[in-house]
Amino acid sequence: MEGAVQRVLVSMLLSPLFYAVVLIAIWALVLWVSQRKQRRRRKTEYEFFIELTRSMGISEYDAFIHAARVWDIPEHRVEVDFKGYLRSGNFPPYVSQFIAKGTGPASKEGQAP
Repeated sequence: MEGAVQRVLVSMLLSPLFYAVVLIAIWALVLWVSQRKQRRRRKTEYEFFIELTRSMGISEYDAFIHAARVWDIPEHRVEVDFKGYLRSGNFPPYVSQFIAKGTGPASKEGQAP
């Protein structure tokens, strides 16, 4: 009986179907682990900014304008800061504060400022 079991195991190990099943199982495990890591990592300031502008239904530039109003930043300075953001991805302090607070008129009223 042991010989029959050994022959079945050997034939199973040599089967292409066995290798396909093993590869699919490994791929599924790797995918599960990577998704789990993705959920655990902290969001970047940029990711928060994009989520905030989308939830408010406004453009990134409009978010800069709204944040500048709170700090009384002149519009020409906002344009310079926005161009800098497009080049470098860095936010000026007034926009960083806007992101940190995560609120604006649109989040309360359902419309853009």
